[in-house]
Amino acid sequence: MIAAFDIEFSGIRKVETTTINQPVAQAIIGVDQLLTTGSRALYGYLVDPEVDVRRNPDEASYSVDLGFRKNFGMSRRASLAGVKEFIDPPERSVGVALGWLRAENGEGLLGLFQLLKAIAGRTVTSVSLGDDDVTVCAGADSFHVSYHTYKLFRHIGVRKAIELMARVFKDPTAKELVIRDRTTGEALASVARDEASYFYMPEIDEVVLIDHVVTQALMLPSSSFRDDQIWTFFDGEQTVRARMNDKDFLRVIDNGVFRLNADDVLIVRMHVRTLQTVAGLVSDYEVVKVLDHRKPGKHLPVPGV
Repeated sequence: MIAAFDIEFSGIRKVETTTINQPVAQAIIGVDQLLTTGSRALYGYLVDPEVDVRRNPDEASYSVDLGFRKNFGMSRRASLAGVKEFIDPPERSVGVALGWLRAENGEGLLGLFQLLKAIAGRTVTSVSLGDDDVTVCAGADSFHVSYHTYKLFRHIGVRKAIELMARVFKDPTAKELVIRDRTTGEALASVARDEASYFYMPEIDEVVLIDHVVTQALMLPSSSFRDDQIWTFFDGEQTVRARMNDKDFLRVIDNGVFRLNADDVLIVRMHVRTLQTVAGLVSDYEVVKVLDHRKPGKHLPVPGV
């Protein structure tokens, strides 16, 4: 079933066409790219999205249709996997995630266009993935969206396409961009001239993915475990290099009250901070407190801390 939208550019002079109005041409290209890239972001190569954009007789609006050509082989794989979301995905779900169509179950979650308008160009401070939805925080405000909307929100290609659409306001006569559900005629998403910057592609910068303190059991892998403040541990699966910042524990060890040997186990509170940068992931580990020091062969193994 095709998802159908109408896109209006209020204020644009009717006699102009995309061939002589570059801002409108870019916006139409952005619509095509947005629906194509958005479909791929949600369903990968299960579908082959087809976007049809036609200028309406009023010369101020466009009819947009999104259809999926189904890839039989990929559809067969989705059926075998048994994941309901990927079995015969509907075109309508892309429009719902964008906020261009109303959700059939009436759930009160924001679409992407409504989310960008609510954030209003502010920096996103955190994203929390829940069981049924995603919470996006900007300053003191939090907004709830579906996983589909979240996937579009984080997708660079989608965000670049939306910026192309917002470039329609480079035409000084453009006042508002409005997206309507063609079936009902309801206007579900809009961008006013003074809101255009909210829809621009944000600068790509490093972000904090993880910043929390966890309890971990770590083993000293050898007698050469310490290089000044950086200690080398083994957690049973991988090597962990962490800064030792428990000053009391260091004083006890440095003054020879207790000795540390290979295979000793430390139960610690570990501060883990992971950044996603342009170059990749960067993680920092810091032992903030040593809770217990266990010596295999001397101490009974007891559960927990």
